[in-house]
Amino acid sequence: MLTKIAQITKLSFATPEKHSKIVHSNNLMIAWIKALGVVGLIVLAGLIVWGIVERKKVIRFWKRFVTFLKTPQSEKE
Repeated sequence: MLTKIAQITKLSFATPEKHSKIVHSNNLMIAWIKALGVVGLIVLAGLIVWGIVERKKVIRFWKRFVTFLKTPQSEKE
């Protein structure tokens, strides 16, 4: 169907070499996205486990951080 439409509208197809390059670059991009997603999930899982194990330290750090953000700029200097 798409071939017929392309012929009617006089569209040109990519040569097999160009098509191969397009498919290769597409597959490479998808592989990198998957790899970065897996690494991101591993890091996130590690942070969650660390947060559960060191819960009291994380809560104490978070409270100090929020207090720091709420203090006016003149008091920080």
